[in-house]
Amino acid sequence: MYEKFTPVIQLDEITSAEEIMLQELVALANSSSGQFIRKVSGSLINATLSETIALTGLSDVAITSEAQGDILYYNGSSWVNLPAGVSGQLLRTQGNNANPVWATAGAGTVTTVSVVTANGVSGSVVDATTTPAITLTLGAITPSAVQISGLTASEIIGTDASKNLVSLAVATYPSLTELTYVKGVTSAIQTQLGLKAPLASPTFTGTVTLPVGLTGVIRTDTGVVSVDSDVTDIVSAASLTAAGKVELATTAEINTGTDTTRAIPIDQYVASNRNVRYILYRVIEATTNTAVATTKGGDLELPFTGTITEIGAYVDTAGITDTMTIDVNLNGTTLMTTNKITIDTTEKSSRTAATAPVLTTTAVTAGDLITVDIDAIHSGTAAKGLTIRLGVRLS
Repeated sequence: MYEKFTPVIQLDEITSAEEIMLQELVALANSSSGQFIRKVSGSLINATLSETIALTGLSDVAITSEAQGDILYYNGSSWVNLPAGVSGQLLRTQGNNANPVWATAGAGTVTTVSVVTANGVSGSVVDATTTPAITLTLGAITPSAVQISGLTASEIIGTDASKNLVSLAVATYPSLTELTYVKGVTSAIQTQLGLKAPLASPTFTGTVTLPVGLTGVIRTDTGVVSVDSDVTDIVSAASLTAAGKVELATTAEINTGTDTTRAIPIDQYVASNRNVRYILYRVIEATTNTAVATTKGGDLELPFTGTITEIGAYVDTAGITDTMTIDVNLNGTTLMTTNKITIDTTEKSSRTAATAPVLTTTAVTAGDLITVDIDAIHSGTAAKGLTIRLGVRLS
């Protein structure tokens, strides 16, 4: 900012260019208070502050493709714009007589390091600039928990040859559970064990008290008192003429029926095939053709209670073409809701049928009534005769 003044000029001491400059200053001597001198197109004029800093009308400002984030700088001859850099870059100066540029931040250099004393930790720093050396001192620390990486959970801790804390593997060292076994020991364990009788050939003095609740036979036949729960070596096997020890047979062994030394328990016998009773029910006479019908042959009353284990049928003369289908009812309700009894073409028995019957009701009671329906016959030549076969395991 320039205040008004009265110029005093000695023309023989300045150049022509300087003379022109001074003449312009003289012409501006009567400028208003608070104005600035501003150069526009080679001439000096008076301007306010806002006019001076505004870009409008500045002939030496050359802005091209301006965009948000651009930076305005002077390149030595004109004011120009520096397009915005990429995200994260910094604006770096290149010194005098050089243009600024965008640059990526480098790793930097340590300028200072210090240690703040807190939580029981203090220290000192040597050469706190580019190559600091820090010495830390641990004071009294009272943490609620200490966790060290590299250790294995629930294992005891020891030190290695380098005095580092390490976990002691349970394959070699005691586990936490094993350490609890010695809790409460008040004297040397080996001394206490040395006072006990050995397991092999122990020697007792005084009165020996056997524990209560032993099961078996106290034997002394070998010269040693012992309790033996297996007396098979001193009891002879049973036979048809002599009492003795005997093994009980299983259901499978009863089904096989070839064992000569085992006894049959009742429950295993009841569950075996030896307890199955068969009923053969003649529904159609042997020389009579089969035909579709319900309640064929009348009612059959069951004489015992049990479980049906097998069902089937056979004819006296095989039918030809297609399949014969037979349904068996218990008190008016079918025993087979899915696959019924079938006899294939040229076959006499349902045992060889492509589709076996599936029993969906098996429990029967003495006095129940069995009836037979013929749902379909062979389409070529009808079979002759019909007999139903029932296997019932007694309860």
